[in-house]
Amino acid sequence: MSVTFASNAASAETLVPEHCLCAQMAPRFMNGATPEALREHADPACPRCGGSGIEMVPSSDLPMLNLANGNATLLLRALRLAPDYCGEIGLPEARRAIIRARAGSLIPYTRPDHVEHGAPRARHDGAIEARPLRSFDPGLSEDGLRERLERFEALVEASAARGATIIYWS
Repeated sequence: MSVTFASNAASAETLVPEHCLCAQMAPRFMNGATPEALREHADPACPRCGGSGIEMVPSSDLPMLNLANGNATLLLRALRLAPDYCGEIGLPEARRAIIRARAGSLIPYTRPDHVEHGAPRARHDGAIEARPLRSFDPGLSEDGLRERLERFEALVEASAARGATIIYWS
């Protein structure tokens, strides 16, 4: 899950060609599939591409910032904002929040890596794995949080330059 930060700036939305998922069995679908290969593997009844293998997808030129839920919560806390998965803030308040975050220490808002090991188990080759990895959460360092704060500031400034008045997230 993730949280996307955006603004109410004016958008210049355009349509861009993308490979249609109905043609995903085409060779090199993700990397350089030819229009002929896409058409050959496309579904003729596809409502998105009409069997061409290429659909027109809306694309916005608005600045956005997408963060994992945990990282978004830590950023909002560092900005001294309510750590909620949706909300909004005016641009002047957002700038003040950035200044407050930069003036203080970011260390209280960091999160260490979390590693969880499972019970010992026998592997397919007969070896016993004493501490198999069960889950890994990469945490967020002070440098990582600072980098996200800089990206948030870039979003605020780019949005202001386009006439935005609020930053919202959901």
